[in-house]
Amino acid sequence: MDRIDAGLKLLELAVDGDGLERVLHPIEEAIRASFLRMEDADDGSEFADIVEEEEADVVENLLGAAFVVCQARIAKITTRFVRLETACGAPLPGGPHKKHTVVRRQSPTVGATTYTTVELINHVANYYKHHSEWHRPWSAIADPMTKRTRDAVISLGADEAAIGNMRRLTRELTGDDDLSNLEPLVEAVVTWGHRLRDEIAAHLGR
Repeated sequence: MDRIDAGLKLLELAVDGDGLERVLHPIEEAIRASFLRMEDADDGSEFADIVEEEEADVVENLLGAAFVVCQARIAKITTRFVRLETACGAPLPGGPHKKHTVVRRQSPTVGATTYTTVELINHVANYYKHHSEWHRPWSAIADPMTKRTRDAVISLGADEAAIGNMRRLTRELTGDDDLSNLEPLVEAVVTWGHRLRDEIAAHLGR
């Protein structure tokens, strides 16, 4: 096995949809458990409102964790793709690539936005990790990287006055009101990874 074949194999291993599903499955279960707690406490009392607020916050954080897991997988696929492209000495059209260009390749754009699904998954993960540090109003944000994430999540419906942005963003990306169904995120990342692998393999005649 030469280094190109080895690089293709490593890229294939980075995709590994089963591994991503196994990591996200406990998060899906925890989200379902939170909604059950809300239902069980729903008796119209003040305590029920408190439980709903607490569990809604739990769901926001669980969804954030799911996006960060997906982001880690995107980063692994991207790194191995860029290394392989560099090693082969024959960049794909539009290359040589960096992370911000790889996430725009072989992934469909979302709705009326100008962003791809994988690109938005990455931005939503960044939003979750850093939005509590953002300057307000969001229009005053000056950091270029933060501005890119801000613009991306706003295009998907995020609102700086909202307290449920992770729920809103997840619904927009999965197309499902069932927030415990994270399979569309897995499918988006895995399909993108396979397409990248097939594209560069064909480019190299492998």
